[in-house]
Amino acid sequence: TNNGKINVAMHFIQENYTRHLSVKEIAEEVGLSAEYLSSQFHKLTDTTLPSYITKRKIAEAKNLLRFTNMSLA
Repeated sequence: TNNGKINVAMHFIQENYTRHLSVKEIAEEVGLSAEYLSSQFHKLTDTTLPSYITKRKIAEAKNLLRFTNMSLA
């Protein structure tokens, strides 16, 4: 996006997708309130933060299944 704080939030999610992430934790990381971050994120990406986190986790799982010998377990 063209919003630095949203980009930082997206990068933080990418770097920490293996952990349980809360909107509050991400907001603290980027220095915004959870409510403001949520509304701006949705406005700029047309998706909610929890949905984006889930999509990132699914994308990474697909990559692991496709490009490694890891099992489904």
